[in-house]
Amino acid sequence: MKEVFFNGEVLSFKDEKVYDTLVIENGKILDVCNNYSGEYDKKYDLEGKFVLPAFIDAHSHILATANSILQCDLTGVVEKEEIRKKIEGLSGDILRCTNLSNLVMLDKEFLDSFKKPLVISHNSGHSGFFNKMAQEIVGIEDYFLEESYLLENMKKLPMPSLDEIVEAFEKVQNIYIENGISLAQEGVLIKELIPIYKELIKREKIKIDIVYYKEIDVEEVLERENLIEGGFKIFLDGSPQARTAWLTKPYEKSNEYGTSTMTDEEVERAIKKAIKEKKQIIAHCNGDKAIDQYLRCIERNLEITKYRPVIIHAQLMRKDQIQKAKELGVIPSFFLAHIYYYGDIHIKNLGERANLISPLKTAIDEGLFPTIHQDTPVIMPKMIESFLIALKRETKNGVVLGKEEIPKRIDVLKALCYNSSRQYFMEKERGSLEKGKRADFIILSENLLEISLDEVEKVKVEKVFVKGKRLF
Repeated sequence: MKEVFFNGEVLSFKDEKVYDTLVIENGKILDVCNNYSGEYDKKYDLEGKFVLPAFIDAHSHILATANSILQCDLTGVVEKEEIRKKIEGLSGDILRCTNLSNLVMLDKEFLDSFKKPLVISHNSGHSGFFNKMAQEIVGIEDYFLEESYLLENMKKLPMPSLDEIVEAFEKVQNIYIENGISLAQEGVLIKELIPIYKELIKREKIKIDIVYYKEIDVEEVLERENLIEGGFKIFLDGSPQARTAWLTKPYEKSNEYGTSTMTDEEVERAIKKAIKEKKQIIAHCNGDKAIDQYLRCIERNLEITKYRPVIIHAQLMRKDQIQKAKELGVIPSFFLAHIYYYGDIHIKNLGERANLISPLKTAIDEGLFPTIHQDTPVIMPKMIESFLIALKRETKNGVVLGKEEIPKRIDVLKALCYNSSRQYFMEKERGSLEKGKRADFIILSENLLEISLDEVEKVKVEKVFVKGKRLF
């Protein structure tokens, strides 16, 4: 069936022009043009609405997001008694809370006052608390946990029931779709998640494509058309807001340099495994010293460059590192929303270096194809919000961080669509609206290239099409 969407503003990315018509047939794009006069089976008046390729999630944790909505959300809750009231409203054998501000520290007495196992994680996902009953379940004596130690012990906790997780996954998948996303990422597939994905496959619950990256010791491959093996994920440091990103110069007013989580030998062993299996490797690197380590290990194993290694977050990536990444074909994926959500903390922790957070424009100017992500569930997958943050670079307190790093609007949209497709080696089939590509596109209420930045927050994703089929 040939369908024509006319009288709109269609941004294709095959060039920087805006067209008025999109023509699709059987899930594929036939044409993007002006004044279409050919035959058609159905015709839709866009009424001047803005059309662009569906957004592509460059990095998130979709199943962890499903798990997070089964927990108590402590966003914005900072007083102990308010936290207590939230927790007391929970049910279940284990009380789980998420999104506590990184600025809030809880003591043992408060945690142990609850009569059930209690686990609370900070909104960064890099630190959290276990009360005594939760410690006994996993066999530890520490109540405050950070980085890999937190993740290791979180894995040891009993999971919610499969029915609960499947229902939560459906809700979360719809959140991705409603935000215009046609492809999501499972940022680190651990062994414990494999039975859940098998259940999702069995129940036919996966509606959009998901690319998954395995922990380096996971061997199993999940087989399904829209569940795609991307490669491997490694972690080289922590986060700047928790002062655990690994830096070449210390944090402000301290002798702290952050946390290194892998040796060069361990990083190279992971890279060699990815080369052997002809897979991509993506590495969590926030600090510039972690990025140095990753680039150094890639340079010693150049065959991996065929598979477009990715630097996840790349918060404090220096210009010389951007140039080295260009030379090696490495892709930085920036967590731009950090500027708004954590920018004021970065100023405190990093001083003037906070202005260099997520150097998107420099990466574009140097000829890279950077992508943008939200690291969901850290931030919900609101692509339009990331678009706005990239163009304003304002913290919550209204401080502009690195005005010189504000790129053109069309380049931000490319990072959210075309560049992300390229990160997955999918640029020949999606990421732009061109003849022969998948008909994955979204219809927005306003033209993001022209609307005032003050009005961007009001822009809505009105319709989402994947392979020509309307999902929202």
